[in-house]
Order: sequence, then structure tokens, then C-alpha cells
Amino acid sequence: MSIDSEAWKKEISSHEELFAQLYDHLPKEFLFMRELLRSSLWRAPKVWGQAAERE
Repeated sequence: MSIDSEAWKKEISSHEELFAQLYDHLPKEFLFMRELLRSSLWRAPKVWGQAAERE
């Protein structure tokens, strides 16, 4: 399993317009959760994956 953080950054950025449209109707926690995710992705390596097995 691997996670492409660049792809996720693009995905989160694509939600900007939707969040702006729904701003008054969304629980404020959604905005905070989105920012926490964005912050986590910013600090993450470009690609996460499993470490090679040790012998």
C-alpha cells in the first residue's frame, strides 16, 4: 500500500470551491479537519509506502 501525497494535495485543493459554497451550512469541524489534513500532507513525504522487509 502506498499514498501519493501530491495527488491528495490536489484532491484537497479541488474541494476549495465546494467548501466556499457550503460554508454557512457545514459544521465548522469540517473546516478544521480539512486544514489538519492539508497540514499533515504538507509535512508528509511525497510518496508513502511500506518499508522493505528486513532479513
